[in-house]
Amino acid sequence: MIFRRCRPLFHTLRKSQHYVPPTQHPRFRPPQATTSAAFVHPFRDFWGMWRSGWMSDIQTRMAIDLVDHGDAYIIEAELPGVKRDRLDVRVGDHGRSLLIEAKLESRPWDETDHASQEKERTNEWQILSERTSHFVRKVWLPHQVDAARINASLEDGVLKLHIPKTKEDGSVRVDVV
Repeated sequence: MIFRRCRPLFHTLRKSQHYVPPTQHPRFRPPQATTSAAFVHPFRDFWGMWRSGWMSDIQTRMAIDLVDHGDAYIIEAELPGVKRDRLDVRVGDHGRSLLIEAKLESRPWDETDHASQEKERTNEWQILSERTSHFVRKVWLPHQVDAARINASLEDGVLKLHIPKTKEDGSVRVDVV
């Protein structure tokens, strides 16, 4: 008796498992179909939601251009707002990789302005927070580079690196005794 009453429910559940939604262009989808998958199925790809668009302002990758000029690599990386003292460039893995690390701190106020505003307004509350971002990018290089001869400059938010390659001897003869 109970199963006869629940038969429509079982039928609906069985049909929902085999349902494949039609593929549509995002422009023609209804608004509910364009919601983030993290909200519809929050645990399907837990770490994937950190890579999605709603966290893009926190987890931003810097744009890098790498050009091979035969005897050297030229790398240009966009780092808007980053100061020289908050930038770290390292060569690792025996000259085969380049690590660029930048920290960005932006405050909505200036230290001197904040002190003068506090003297003027004694009865008002104001909450000001600072925003910090941390960018890390590792680039693997096809040829070993000479870390001692790297030239780096930071102008207008663009880091330019001239990285000379080392001369590879090819094969080395080993004398057997």
